[in-house]
Amino acid sequence: MITVQLALLAFVQSASVAQVPSTPPAGWTSDSVAIAEASRAWMRALQDGDRPALESLLTPEFALDTPGREGPPLPKEEWITNALTILETDSAGYEVLHVRRLGPDLAVSNGRLYWKARLKGVPIPRLYDVTDVWVRSEGRWQVAGRDADFAGGSVAKIAFAGGIGVTAFAWALTALVRRWRRRRATTPSASGRANPSP
Repeated sequence: MITVQLALLAFVQSASVAQVPSTPPAGWTSDSVAIAEASRAWMRALQDGDRPALESLLTPEFALDTPGREGPPLPKEEWITNALTILETDSAGYEVLHVRRLGPDLAVSNGRLYWKARLKGVPIPRLYDVTDVWVRSEGRWQVAGRDADFAGGSVAKIAFAGGIGVTAFAWALTALVRRWRRRRATTPSASGRANPSP
């Protein structure tokens, strides 16, 4: 059922996919530019299925919180394994909209993730609003955590929740049709023979 919901939301979002700018806005600090570049490198590694690059861009403590996830955020190794096995990524881009320094070696970035991918063959939603926590270690920025949510706020959430209703209705209708066909196939006709199956 979750795959149908994801497919519905992907359809709703597909009309609003935009191109990701290749350069950050003018006037950004060198640290903001470095974080934007690291974000693009992360998305390239995801698209290319490059495990060593993913390992190097994420801190050992990396954790991902995703829409609808219950329980603790997904740890680094589990996220990388999922990204390289059950997800097929056609393209991934991340538009960094804002970077805020919280200390000499700590920053938070906000942006939009454009992700064209399939989960076990089913398209997933394409647009996410993300907040990333970045840590500088040995002179380079690595991402320590990501909090992602469907882009579009309430509209996207309603579409996703609506997928549950659509799925339940389709399942019930299919069950009723199958039951009706089985009964029709086993009910004797006026001639005394069972009706043939359609």
